[in-house]
Amino acid sequence: MLNERVRVEVPDWLRKAKNIISPATGVVVWETDKAVLLEIDNRKIWLPKSQIKIEYLGYTPGASNTKPIKLNKPHVEKLRVEFEVEGTIKHKYGYEEKLLRFRGRKTKYKAIVKDGRLVAIVSRRYKLIPNEDVRKEVLKLAFEKGFQVAERHSLWRLYFFLCKGDTGVMVSNSVDGSIALRVDAVVSLDGDVFIPATGNIVQNIYRKHTENLKIAGLSEAIDEVYEASKKFRSLIDGLFKYKVRDYSEQLKTLLEPLPEIYTKGVISRFYASGTIKDLFEEIARRIWASNTEIETKRAYYRHLNNIILAMGVVDLI
Repeated sequence: MLNERVRVEVPDWLRKAKNIISPATGVVVWETDKAVLLEIDNRKIWLPKSQIKIEYLGYTPGASNTKPIKLNKPHVEKLRVEFEVEGTIKHKYGYEEKLLRFRGRKTKYKAIVKDGRLVAIVSRRYKLIPNEDVRKEVLKLAFEKGFQVAERHSLWRLYFFLCKGDTGVMVSNSVDGSIALRVDAVVSLDGDVFIPATGNIVQNIYRKHTENLKIAGLSEAIDEVYEASKKFRSLIDGLFKYKVRDYSEQLKTLLEPLPEIYTKGVISRFYASGTIKDLFEEIARRIWASNTEIETKRAYYRHLNNIILAMGVVDLI
C-alpha cells in the first residue's frame, strides 16, 4: 500500500546495482503488479517484486506526506485524422475490422476494434487471430502434451510458456499487429525465468517454420520447437567448459550491447572460479527480473545468446 513502511531483502547482485543495504527499511511511494518504488534513505528506488522479499510494517506518523513522484511529461505533438469506414467485418469476442477510406478514397489500412475500443490501425492484409482462440488452443494442447503452463500478457499481446522441467516453448500472439502468432524454444531457470532462443542461434537448433503460423499448425510447431529447446539447453550447458577468467576481455566486448544494469559486476563476480554458463544464467535472471516488456527482454536475450555462438559451443554438440 502507498505510504506504508516496508522491510525488504534483496539478492546480492541487486543490492550492489542499487547501492543499498539488505535488509533495508523504506516507504512505499508507488507500486505496480511487477515492481515497487521505495524511498530508502531519502532515495527513491525501483525494485522488481520477483527478486525481493518484502514485509509490510504498517503506517507511521509523517509517512502520509510521502507522495508518488511527479514526472514532467515532454510536449507531444498531436495529429487528429478522420477516416471514413468503407465496411465492417464482425468477429467473435467483440472484435471488428473496419476498412478505412480517407477523403473518399480507399486506403490500404483497416482498424482493429474490440468492444468499441480502437486496438490498432493495420494493413488490410493483416490476419486477425484473436488471443482468446490462441489461449483456448494452447491450454488444450498443453494438457494433451503434459506441459506446465505460465501465462503473461501485455495490453494486446499474449504469451504462454509451456515447459517440462527446464525446457519448453513460448507461444506469442497479438491482436494489434505488433507480433504475429509464433512459437519459440525456451529454457527455464528456477521455474520462473524463461530464456527464449532468439537471434542467430535459431538457425542452429531448428528448421524455422513458424512464420505465417495459424492456430491449426500450433500442435506441430510446438512439438518441433520443444525438441529444439533440448538442444538449446545443451548449448547453454556447454558454456560450463569455459572459465570467465580466460575470456574476460572477449566477454566485455560481447556484453557491450546490453544495458549496464544487467552486466554490472558480473565478470568480477565470476572471475575467480566461475564459468561462462554461470555468467550467462546470472545475466538471464537479471533481464527477466527487469520491469520491461517481454519484447524488450527478447531483444536483450538476442544479444546474450551471441555468447553461445562466439564461444563455438554450437560446434561441440
